[in-house]
Order: sequence, then structure tokens, then C-alpha cells
Amino acid sequence: MDFFGSEGLSGLTVGVDQHSSVAWDVIVDVIRSLGGRAVPLGRASSFIPVDTEALREEDENLARQWGQ
Repeated sequence: MDFFGSEGLSGLTVGVDQHSSVAWDVIVDVIRSLGGRAVPLGRASSFIPVDTEALREEDENLARQWGQ
């Protein structure tokens, strides 16, 4: 927070794919603390493994929908 300042993300909207992350609330809080608008997306009630090098087709489709 000290490095970027309270306006580091001012004017930006950031979608946060929360899925099953242990940091889902922290990430949203950090974005908001930096002046950005955080939009929580896809929060799940159970663990979802994500292979960032081989995304599932349904994950790609969700990302496209969220980006519209």
C-alpha cells in the first residue's frame, strides 16, 4: 500500500476470479484500498483446482462472459 498509494488503481475496475482461493477477500480488499473497483466473480463453495497452463474450456467461457 505504501509503494502504490491509495490511488494506485484509481479509475480501474478489476474482476477477481475468486473460485476457491484462500485469499478471495484479501485480494478484493487490496484492490479497493488502492482506489480500484473490485468485482468479485465465480466464488465457489468447494475447492476448484486450476491449471493455469491448461485452462478448462468452461473457465475460458466464463472469462469471456465476465469481460463483456
